Amino acid sequence: MSKCRLTSVYLVFGLLTFVCTAMAAPSSTGVNRHCVVKLAPAGSGASQSVTPTQPECYSTLRDAAFFATGGRILLPSKEPFRVQLEILDQELQARKEELSAAGTYVIAIDYEHINYGGSSLIWENSSPCVPEGGYYAATMPTSFWNDRVSSTLGYSDCTKNVLWEHQNWAGAKLTCSPNCSSVGSMNDKTSSREWHHTCEGVPGMWRGCRGTGCHVCAELVANYPCYFQNHPNCVSNSTCDGQYFTCSDACPAPTQADTCNPTVCNAAASCANAGGGTAFCSGTSNDCFSVDNCYAYCDGQYYFCPNPPGICPL
Repeated sequence: MSKCRLTSVYLVFGLLTFVCTAMAAPSSTGVNRHCVVKLAPAGSGASQSVTPTQPECYSTLRDAAFFATGGRILLPSKEPFRVQLEILDQELQARKEELSAAGTYVIAIDYEHINYGGSSLIWENSSPCVPEGGYYAATMPTSFWNDRVSSTLGYSDCTKNVLWEHQNWAGAKLTCSPNCSSVGSMNDKTSSREWHHTCEGVPGMWRGCRGTGCHVCAELVANYPCYFQNHPNCVSNSTCDGQYFTCSDACPAPTQADTCNPTVCNAAASCANAGGGTAFCSGTSNDCFSVDNCYAYCDGQYYFCPNPPGICPL
């Protein structure tokens, strides 16, 4: 198989050129292989299969990363593998604009072993993860990668890096946010994949957003002043105009905790001065009080003192 590998570098009129040589993809058992596979975008639901391209495989992560980034990232050959991983992460961040202009995005890298070791599989696409829709692979690109992933890293705003036990998004599911140095019970069980942006709407979540799944309609959380403090990925949208759409799971429906007073309210009433007992109650709506030392009231419920005397109504 003929592939392009950086064997010699020449500066010709300020341009970086590289030489193509014949290089066979490693195939023997026990030899690390580092592959690159391209994806196409899909809709917001895993309803249609997206078949990965035939992977390009190399003997080193250095060669695979060079190919995946169109020759823009060249890792140092003499550094240990762990150091190369750190440099690759730094380079992908530092060269975001350059890679964006070229339409080249690494969205995830799967690894054969825990702690990002062994063979690697680089998933690449022409755009990053966006709130409008995710990326899906109904199968792994080759039989070698079926039931082999043990750790994974997510990139390019693909903060929901999802592994499925079976093909076509079935069986057990694990979501890395976006990295998992170990996939636990999913070790060597991944057969299909998907990736999403934090702000992509999630079916089944509450309908309280408009714009993206992180743009929460301000009027729906007006009585929850701590909502945005408690959910930092969410932003207030004051222009929903009564039109509400599905939110991301990063922006759940508001709860008592978002009122800035998550503690329960309590009320007590004592009829001891008239020979009766004491009533207690707790609620969550801050609507708790006692009446005439005869009963406690919490969240719409009345709790009368035991053995109330005649001065307390029944």
